[in-house]
Amino acid sequence: MWQLNTFGQKPRTITKKELAKLVSSTMGLPIRKSKAIVSIVFSVLQAAISRGEEIIIPNLGTLSIRKAPTSRRLWRLGKIVTQFKGKKRIVFKPDKM
Repeated sequence: MWQLNTFGQKPRTITKKELAKLVSSTMGLPIRKSKAIVSIVFSVLQAAISRGEEIIIPNLGTLSIRKAPTSRRLWRLGKIVTQFKGKKRIVFKPDKM
């Protein structure tokens, strides 16, 4: 299994390939089947996010889409106005442990 990061070390990135190996070793499945399972899970998550749905994963966190505000300066009025454009961002909010 993978371990948590210790203080002062660079965080480790886990790839889809490593996730497939973890699924394979944990569930006792062949690598091909575990790669297919991981790919299906990610495609389902991607489809849900593209539809604008919120994804809640217990003990991990929440994935959601939020409109990102953009600020513009109105030179004639001399002030900064925050406007909501069509830009959307995926936001991850971790659960409290």
